[in-house]
Amino acid sequence: MKKWFSILPVTCIVASLWVLPMHVNDAGPDQEITLPAGFKAETVVKSLGRNRHLAVNSNGDVYVKLEKLKDGKGIIVLRKTGDEYKQVNAFGDYIGTAVVIHGGYVYASSNTDVYRYALNAKNEIANPNQPERIVTGLVVGGAHSSKSLALDNAGNLYVTIGAPSNACQVVDRANGSPGQDPCPLLEKTGGVWQFKANKKTRPMRRGTRYVTGIRNIVGVFWNTQQGQLYGVQHGRDQLSQLFPNIITTSKVQNCLRKNFSC
Repeated sequence: MKKWFSILPVTCIVASLWVLPMHVNDAGPDQEITLPAGFKAETVVKSLGRNRHLAVNSNGDVYVKLEKLKDGKGIIVLRKTGDEYKQVNAFGDYIGTAVVIHGGYVYASSNTDVYRYALNAKNEIANPNQPERIVTGLVVGGAHSSKSLALDNAGNLYVTIGAPSNACQVVDRANGSPGQDPCPLLEKTGGVWQFKANKKTRPMRRGTRYVTGIRNIVGVFWNTQQGQLYGVQHGRDQLSQLFPNIITTSKVQNCLRKNFSC
């Protein structure tokens, strides 16, 4: 099977959001967001907490996955009533990153598992306390433990698994430590795994490694028009600090201005 995968700059993903749940910090209410023509932003909620991914249902409800539990729940549902968005539901007793709505289900991830919740005739979660566990036993390392999700129209689920390392060095983040070639972490991390979305409790070993050699993808999306998986990579850190004799800070800055990552 021929596999298609594209890396996108972060700006492409951010610009596609029409509503942004924002955590207002101590900088005050005078912050401004500059948007291109044809886009708008509105404050949905000011005190929801640290948000990860969000999904907007066809009825306008906004599902927000939280980094930390709020009143024991990790997924918040917001609905616009008049001029305000109000919380109408909360479910999921686990932290995590992803929430995706696809084919009559809400999919969500913890750092180790993937769950899905059926939507009822009212386009609301039917059994918030009884999700189906789709994938279990995903690898969790000391870093990059979040699991992002995407689904295609052929019944496939894509799960990102970040590498628990900066750049697979012999000694992680040590000055001058060489990279390992081949990198042993790529066997179970550092890529995207494909599963069947309609199979219950599939262990990680039953998945197919769809993409490899990617340090940590945080944003991922299936482009139905192109039939391709698009991702935004969280690239390596400290290049000029770990190898100052080879890569200077100015070289990194020039590279970032041209390529968004180096």
